[in-house]
Amino acid sequence: MLELAGADAITWLPADPHDHLWEPEPGCNPVWQSGTMSALFYGHKEQADQMVDFLRQLSEAYEIHEIHMEPLPDLEWIDAWHEYARPMQFGSLYVTPWGNDAENSEILPYGDSARLYLPPGMAFGTGQHPSTAMCLQCLSQLQPQWDSKDIMDYGCGSGILGLGALALGARRCFSVDVDPQALIATKSNAERNGLLSRVEIYLADALPQHIQADVVVANILSQTLIDLAPVLVSKMRDDALLILSGLLTRQSSEVIQAYAPWVDLKPVLEQDGWILIAGRKK
Repeated sequence: MLELAGADAITWLPADPHDHLWEPEPGCNPVWQSGTMSALFYGHKEQADQMVDFLRQLSEAYEIHEIHMEPLPDLEWIDAWHEYARPMQFGSLYVTPWGNDAENSEILPYGDSARLYLPPGMAFGTGQHPSTAMCLQCLSQLQPQWDSKDIMDYGCGSGILGLGALALGARRCFSVDVDPQALIATKSNAERNGLLSRVEIYLADALPQHIQADVVVANILSQTLIDLAPVLVSKMRDDALLILSGLLTRQSSEVIQAYAPWVDLKPVLEQDGWILIAGRKK
């Protein structure tokens, strides 16, 4: 209803901030028992007023406990965002918001570290999620081994993992995703960081069979990792390293078992209920 009324953005949050909904078991569709919904009407006060009146009429039937509307100051929201955005460190790699201490599109040295610049507004693809953070930490730990090594980032999203490996010294990255929008984002971020010449970008269905890498990383949900096991293993060179994340700790044994014929996977990092597993090709 809010979208049909002209809302420019809608946010739904649980009433209890600790009430997390992680990846559900197959066949389960958990929902929050109560929550708060916010809608932004940019320059559409009349529509917002009408929606508030309509919701008040429905409040008793649908247990809507509180409804209020408030004007927001007219700000340059991207500039305001930069006040709160800070570089994040993952070992020797710094992921920095684009426009925050970025004067050009190059990877700028920071002592023995490297920097990767990404635009604001890409929450899952900037290292804020535990699974992405653990992948970046693991890739950073491999920095002394990156010389002349190729990485495949399967399910690349914003491209952060493969581009991070390039910033750390990897030779070449194969970025793969099923979503064309992800490939557009990856290309844009590679250009932004002066890395496009070292990136090959593919839709999953169009990935050439002969392409393999020394490191294959996939930060995807557990069932997809299980389904992709034969595909990911086929992209590993002899003695290649496989890094998997995007799964909850309780899901790790099932994923490890799915890869057991080809890779000896073991837990490496855990954070906030999420886990990263890794191992080399047998």
